[in-house]
Amino acid sequence: MLGGVLHDPDRSCPGHAVGRLVSGLRDDFYRSFLPPWLSVRAQPTGPSASPQSDPVCHIRLLELPECRNETLNKRSIMMNIHAKSAALPPLSIVRPVLPELGWIADDINTSFASGVVTNGGPQVRALEMWLDTYLGTPSLAFCNGEQALIALLLAADVKGKEVILPSFTFAGSAHAVVLSGGIPVFADIIGDLSPMLDATDVERKIGPATCAILAVDVYGFTSDYSTLHAVAKRHGLRFFIDSAPAFGSLHQGMCTGRFGDGQIFSFHATKSFTTIEGGCLSTSDPELYARASAVRNFGQDANGECTSVGFNGKMSELNAILGLAQRPFLEGHLQIRRQAAKRMISGLAQVPGIRPCQPTGDQDPVWQYLPILVDAEEYGLDRDELMAAMATHGVFVRRYYYPPCHKMPAYSAWNGQSLPKTEQLASAILALPIYNDMTEAECDRITALIAKLHR
Repeated sequence: MLGGVLHDPDRSCPGHAVGRLVSGLRDDFYRSFLPPWLSVRAQPTGPSASPQSDPVCHIRLLELPECRNETLNKRSIMMNIHAKSAALPPLSIVRPVLPELGWIADDINTSFASGVVTNGGPQVRALEMWLDTYLGTPSLAFCNGEQALIALLLAADVKGKEVILPSFTFAGSAHAVVLSGGIPVFADIIGDLSPMLDATDVERKIGPATCAILAVDVYGFTSDYSTLHAVAKRHGLRFFIDSAPAFGSLHQGMCTGRFGDGQIFSFHATKSFTTIEGGCLSTSDPELYARASAVRNFGQDANGECTSVGFNGKMSELNAILGLAQRPFLEGHLQIRRQAAKRMISGLAQVPGIRPCQPTGDQDPVWQYLPILVDAEEYGLDRDELMAAMATHGVFVRRYYYPPCHKMPAYSAWNGQSLPKTEQLASAILALPIYNDMTEAECDRITALIAKLHR
């Protein structure tokens, strides 16, 4: 950790007070707020200093005449902070990292020259083979994760039956149930700092028309697979998992994809592994696999006969090429995301009224975002005020997931339902950005801004 200590041997400059003011500030983000006549160098200091020790940031006064007459105070430095923050590049909620065109140009040219650009071409088949190995389960590539989930539910024949799922999720989860003919039944989450589906409330919601439980791995956190699957088995139900943001997450040391009766992933541009638009379905159930494969291709079987109602959910060769090109970088990207989450959680530890949500159990998530809870009374701003204030400093965050599905106009029939833990979390949650190429300086910029805005 970089701290701030003024180095002014003759102590004749009034700027010596800066050392006390900026003590503890980290990284270039902070140091860039200082006037131009200050420079910074980092080196281990103190009697026990060694190359392995944390460096201390020394703010060294340049030998400039104007230094001697410069007066610094907290107000002027804080004004400088505000101006500098506004001048920094914006941090969006997402920042896709895509391969350079040169890496994929040959494959694109080959695909174009062959005339095979869709309908399960060689690039899509290669991606599916890699997915089979990476996830440890037979997988089908789709044009997006939503279509993969709809295909899974259609293959399971949920029409006219109830599917229990969380309301604390992106609307696409509930939409997929409705579009496949099912009836969504919203259950509560564990609550407090856990946004995951509560198995106890799920069991309370099971009725004679229930056919499946649909867990959602929000933020890339894995659900309580074992408990939820046990509930499903006890009642003769299917257990499905919407793992749209959780590709690459580890659960009990294994990649998500091999849990439950079927699992889907999104490869949208907002995700850690992206084909810009795309997704996949993974299942070890051969009957579900065959049905979902037919649904993906207008309901046609291997002979081209429509044996069921389906749609065009096929992935193109171009999207598959993008996915294949990212394979060598996936683990490095996931590691960066995990390190970024760890750094920001640490950076927010001492900020009153801010509590990061953290995964429970034996898992290692990919952190699509870092979700935090904002206690308005303790922090001094409510969630919406903090979001607006951060935007004025060029840091854009989102209220994922607010409102919960059962409070949306699209689900007006459920608006009167009470899910207290879901509603409490949704009213205070804020999602902070995490990128595949996030830097330590960007992590520190976000946490420093949240700390600075505390009142």
